[in-house]
Amino acid sequence: MEESLHAVVALIVLTIIYKRMVDRRAQGPIGWLQALLPVGLGGVSLPLSFAFFLGVSVLINQIDLGSYPLPPFLKSVRAGFFLAGLPEELAKGIAVLAALLFLRKKLTSVYDYILMGMAVGFGFTVFEEFLYGANPMRLPLIALHGVFSGTFAYFLGMAAYHKKTQQGSVVIDVILGIVLPILMHSLYDGCTVSNTMLYSDDPKVQDLGIIIGIVGMVVSVIVQVYVLLKIKKDSEKLCGMAL
Repeated sequence: MEESLHAVVALIVLTIIYKRMVDRRAQGPIGWLQALLPVGLGGVSLPLSFAFFLGVSVLINQIDLGSYPLPPFLKSVRAGFFLAGLPEELAKGIAVLAALLFLRKKLTSVYDYILMGMAVGFGFTVFEEFLYGANPMRLPLIALHGVFSGTFAYFLGMAAYHKKTQQGSVVIDVILGIVLPILMHSLYDGCTVSNTMLYSDDPKVQDLGIIIGIVGMVVSVIVQVYVLLKIKKDSEKLCGMAL
């Protein structure tokens, strides 16, 4: 019941954010397919991320990767990478590419790419909340998945723009689009839900883990708000970057 309530709250909040982003589109409203298809694909990417997680788990066991010694914080980031950063961003990335395949003729600017990527993340979030959204600490980070997948889509849009204008590096755009969301997600999870320092037998390491967890939450909220405000501020410029 509580998970359903959190999912409904997430749906309402993310719908408001998404609607306002669409309203700032200089070219005008988007069609229902362009608006809802990425959201649905984002929801589908959730079970796909579970499949990727299982595959990653098998790989880790096969090569015994978890046994390699690392400093406590890096060990947590490694856990965040394998548990969420890699499988979830890979699944959402595939959803973004699938949306791009269907909507490529409707995406007229870099801003449209961002809308598409954010919608995939929002869809992923709503379905995720139905599964384990009972933790109220998740609500301040309700748009974080959108930020991650929106970052991937942004750099895909920049790659398309740079290819058209013959400026910038398409290769660098694609690399940044792949690496940054996975890195940001891994760092977030390493500081919070995958923070192995919290379960250490050493009280000092536990205390450090608590501090890192708090810092990770605060920084993630700041990054989320900054990205949303940055998109709002630059919406006219991004809409003007025609493809």
